Amino acid sequence: MRIHTIRTKVYDFSELSDKAKEQAISDQIQFEINTMNEQSTYWQCAVEMERMHTPWFLAECIYENKESIIETIEANEYEFTETGKLFIK
Repeated sequence: MRIHTIRTKVYDFSELSDKAKEQAISDQIQFEINTMNEQSTYWQCAVEMERMHTPWFLAECIYENKESIIETIEANEYEFTETGKLFIK
């Protein structure tokens, strides 16, 4: 057996570059879509996109409320790699 240790710099959302922030927001939106149910914050976006027969625009509809996504990220104190990928401990 051997132990392999990897050191990774982790950042708060506010410390990320603009490009990395966009990656973090995009990943959070995808998470919201994948876990969505009728009690979800963005359920009405899903209903509207379905009504318009354009479900592929759901991520864009949610992105219009990106301040809410950022609040979720910051409230949960998520940490990220330099590229904006979620850091999992």
